[in-house]
Amino acid sequence: MRHEKCAQLYIESKKLEYNAIMSLLIDDNQSASKFAKDAFDLYPYHESEFYKLGDYLFDTNEFRKAIHMYDKILKNNPTSYEVLLDKGAAFSWIDDSAKALKCYNLALKSKPNDIEALDRIQSHYSLIGQHSKSIKILRKILRLGPKNPIFLQKLANAYYTIGDFENALKTNKKLSAVTSHPIYTMLDREDSVSYTHLRAHETREDRV
Repeated sequence: MRHEKCAQLYIESKKLEYNAIMSLLIDDNQSASKFAKDAFDLYPYHESEFYKLGDYLFDTNEFRKAIHMYDKILKNNPTSYEVLLDKGAAFSWIDDSAKALKCYNLALKSKPNDIEALDRIQSHYSLIGQHSKSIKILRKILRLGPKNPIFLQKLANAYYTIGDFENALKTNKKLSAVTSHPIYTMLDREDSVSYTHLRAHETREDRV
């Protein structure tokens, strides 16, 4: 009898879940909120299903509706790392970088020293031109994983962006040391030649 009751509750909650997503698709957020709340109340551990729905909305470019669904999950589980990251990404797609950053910081608080969250935060600072903050976070990421070629390349690019060629070259040398791909050795060699020419040009200008 108990199992039959649980099955019935699950079926009813699935109906409410369906009604919630249909309401979202027609922009009836008020009804969607009610259906989602009723589904959670009826079957509280329905988070994975709502997460799938949020991702479906995200993948179909319905970012505001996806955020609305993520909010329903976060109301019951405010520290959900995956949901916070996805909500932040949805805000990024609608050009609300401030709210995206807030989500990423909450995700980082939920999972300290998480490289994915740190990378999204540094990308935010890089996009708005705050390269010193981006570099600081990239260096932290590389302390957590010193031989990661992806972040070594990002750090080298960040140094180039601000004109810090000396540190860019040092980072590229570390990159060539951790990868066997010949392109990095070639780039490292070209960087060294470029830097030598740059220093020689600066020296000639100083003399003039």
